[in-house]
Amino acid sequence: HLPVSVNSPGGNEEKDWGDRKSPFQHRVSLNVLFGRSELIGCYWGSDLSRMDTRLMGYYLHSAYHRMLGLNGIREVAFADGDLHRLVAHYDHGATVWVNRRDEEWVVDGRRLREACYLIQGPGFLQYCEVPDGKDYCVEFVRSPDYWLFASPEMQDFGAAKVSGAYAVRVPGPGRIVVYQIRKTSNLITLHLPEILGRTGPYALKSLHTVFAGERVKRIPIDVVTPDPKFEVRRTRVEGDNLIFEPSQDSHAWRYEIEIDR
Repeated sequence: HLPVSVNSPGGNEEKDWGDRKSPFQHRVSLNVLFGRSELIGCYWGSDLSRMDTRLMGYYLHSAYHRMLGLNGIREVAFADGDLHRLVAHYDHGATVWVNRRDEEWVVDGRRLREACYLIQGPGFLQYCEVPDGKDYCVEFVRSPDYWLFASPEMQDFGAAKVSGAYAVRVPGPGRIVVYQIRKTSNLITLHLPEILGRTGPYALKSLHTVFAGERVKRIPIDVVTPDPKFEVRRTRVEGDNLIFEPSQDSHAWRYEIEIDR
């Protein structure tokens, strides 16, 4: 019998997306193993004051299912005969490794503890791993649709350095949209060659702060002291990196950025 429902959310698990022992993380690990979808809870009695795990549920599954398409599972294997270390092979070449055992399992350099996983597919990479010396998990997605970076503490993912959870889309040349899921630290760093897929030099043209779907202020680069209520402090390009300080801790914020050469 499974310890948790494989795709039905509920209860206080909504607070635990960074906790590898939480029902949410266990359910996600089973979802990605078998290609199951995730229900985003909004029923009577649900705690709607915490939206970050609902958003995480979306970003951890949407690009993954787009990558899978209608491809089926070709084989499920057990690494070294261990029933708790599963490997699923899909028809189009995608492979998913899921660790259901508490002991660490290193796969392609990723440190998989209990409920952690690694997904490799055509043009796609997703993982949940435990950083060296830590007991929490970090989440990463790189897909044609978006990036996801999530960590309870500051983590360098290569393409970004964040503490909290952020999704990043590139809707056009030189355009970046950063969606704030949860803010836990003051600065976010984006490595522009990886995010934009081109080399520099780079110049910051503009940054629009959007709250609850409305632009609250345009931040011209030459304004020294913008309105402090909507100030995006310490925004700058340093070499290949864009660095800025997000606004309040709210999933309703997003940042629309324009980068020139």
